[in-house]
Amino acid sequence: MESYKIQKVGDENIRYIKKGLGEPLLFLHGFGLDVKKYENIIEKLSNKFEVIAPDMYAINYLKSQPTSIKEYAGLTYDFCNSIKLGKYKIVGHSMGGAVAFTVGNNSSEAKKLVGIDPILPTSYGFFGFVRKTNEILSKNKSLKKGFYINLLKNVKVSKKIVSDISDFNYENFDVKQPSLIIYGEDDEYFRLDDKIEKHVNKAFRNLTIKKFPKKEHVWLILEPDIAAKETIDFLIKSE
Repeated sequence: MESYKIQKVGDENIRYIKKGLGEPLLFLHGFGLDVKKYENIIEKLSNKFEVIAPDMYAINYLKSQPTSIKEYAGLTYDFCNSIKLGKYKIVGHSMGGAVAFTVGNNSSEAKKLVGIDPILPTSYGFFGFVRKTNEILSKNKSLKKGFYINLLKNVKVSKKIVSDISDFNYENFDVKQPSLIIYGEDDEYFRLDDKIEKHVNKAFRNLTIKKFPKKEHVWLILEPDIAAKETIDFLIKSE
């Protein structure tokens, strides 16, 4: 995969990957999973877009590590301005999906939004998150390498962001852009039942939800074809 580029944003040096040509597409990775683990789906997306993928969501290398989705969204917006991205579309996985929707909720520069198994309202708390993470990583050992070492670099911050994830519920959102949620029905973290779906729909003016059976939380990393196709089809269809 491409080597990291570095962009200075305030006092931070944000590392990111850029791949492909065309309309800019911001790719936001999931909690604690460095962007290079998403190599396969980024490769597919870069056939249609110029993919810009910052590496920072619960990756503990920043001088002042954000502790909430809102703070990460602010840093993401500042990153986009610093590289003069202009108008762009966003796709995010898990925590990156929640950041994508938060950026879109507060920015007219983001034209279309896609969340793949994004954070959804839940109530399992910090220890429930740890238990579910262990379950996922035990089944996907290739993702486990470096995950806990990274979190232990800054335990205090890691606990704060996990608590924020547990409390995240799209309250007071009014997302105007066309948006898509791609959801694996066997997601270990988040359930998208009728009650949650109704709640989430209230936060978006133009939301499409597509569900795929027998797909777990990290399926887009292991099986990127379907998620990439659905994302591309949604993003390139007429505005």
